[in-house]
Amino acid sequence: LYENAKNTVYPNENFIFLQRLISVKDSNGNVDYLPLTSASGIAVKNKKEVVFAFSAGHWCESSEDETRSLELLSELNPEFELEIVNNVSFFGKTYPVEILYTDRFNDICVLSFKSDFARKVKTIKPAKKYPKIGEKVYTASAPAGMYGHNMRLHFEGYFAGCDYGNEYCFYSVPGTVGSSGSGILDEDGNLISILDISIVDFNHITGGTRLEIIQELYNIFVK
Repeated sequence: LYENAKNTVYPNENFIFLQRLISVKDSNGNVDYLPLTSASGIAVKNKKEVVFAFSAGHWCESSEDETRSLELLSELNPEFELEIVNNVSFFGKTYPVEILYTDRFNDICVLSFKSDFARKVKTIKPAKKYPKIGEKVYTASAPAGMYGHNMRLHFEGYFAGCDYGNEYCFYSVPGTVGSSGSGILDEDGNLISILDISIVDFNHITGGTRLEIIQELYNIFVK
């Protein structure tokens, strides 16, 4: 799985699958999980056993609907201990996630987690400049929660430019629910964006965080 295909610059070992769940603990200490939502993410560096990664800001904060669901379930099941947890799947194992920073306006977050496989992460740096319009870009994601340790969904498309009337840059890369948080790499394997939005009527148009924001957050939290 982790021998990369020759036609992509995206390293398989850097893709992460994120899930938010409600943990349910009974009186005997047994724990079960109820899935709430999932997202994609990209690991960019390790420092010993700690992995640093980026994902979409709207995933990193629980929504009001999720909070209300937890409150309702707690009222209906007072005999159980319930809480919302964020987990990451990485190298076939599941780890708790720490959210280091969330920027909801630019829809990006920085997170970290500890893993026995942290050393496997290939260091990915932000690009120094945007690609030219029409240059190819690459990503991997888990659309609609489609993820397995022994599979990777790779996608490619083209850089379409940035709309200076809003906070996004755009790509002809497919995306839907669950694709949020995917890292977009240029032809040299540098990070240029984190996918945030897809166009409902034509899901091969997606938008993502500006490169300047990624450069800033990388220098603060990762470098």
